Amino acid sequence: MEHELEVLRGQLHGLVAAISAIASVLPESAAGIATEVVNDMIDATGNSGLPAATRDAMHATMRQISGALQVSLQR
Repeated sequence: MEHELEVLRGQLHGLVAAISAIASVLPESAAGIATEVVNDMIDATGNSGLPAATRDAMHATMRQISGALQVSLQR
């Protein structure tokens, strides 16, 4: 089980890194829209009925993605 969790953690970090690389070349308007969509998704899934630990982990990952999108907005 521990190995599977580490694999999943690595996949999530890889996903965020890939999004950060993509965000670095996005036009500012596209990154801004994507950030808004991610934030809307966080709001929409707040009462999704998911177990709290699952929801919190999902939102943490989505916030990491939103942060990665900020790379383009801060250029």
